[in-house]
Amino acid sequence: MNVTIYIHHFHPYKQSFMRCVLMENGHSVTLHLAPELRSALIKYMGANDQDKQYAALTLLLKSMRSENLITQEVYEFYRSRYGKTISSHPSNMNQTPKLFSKEMLQEKQKIDEKARYFSMILDQWHIHGVDWRQKKVVEAEQWKDQVQNAKLVIDLGATQK
Repeated sequence: MNVTIYIHHFHPYKQSFMRCVLMENGHSVTLHLAPELRSALIKYMGANDQDKQYAALTLLLKSMRSENLITQEVYEFYRSRYGKTISSHPSNMNQTPKLFSKEMLQEKQKIDEKARYFSMILDQWHIHGVDWRQKKVVEAEQWKDQVQNAKLVIDLGATQK
């Protein structure tokens, strides 16, 4: 069961601080926090190096355990699951942000465009004649190191000879 917690600013006209919604993929809890509660959550997030969802789940687990609503075993299991810090999350480990220059982005777009182009050639290969195929093989030779489908066009051209 997946649990998702959404944290929003408190709206004075809303009747409650918390609204629970049952969703297809699990339970979703929306918290509308008063400014002082939101501030406390942000302080907790910073002190424990957790994002909003993990911090809210950790606090929920702690309160459930202190009220004896869950056993120590259940608490330990979910604490190890939700008590992860942001820096220990697998998506953040050994990753540095990739910075792309405008030229690199343009080159990537060009390669993606050529990949689509050579996919179209592969789809239409059986429709066209020998002259068209030979032109496309020559064109594919220029892109064979960068585009996988260009290699396939070259292989198809080799089988036609």
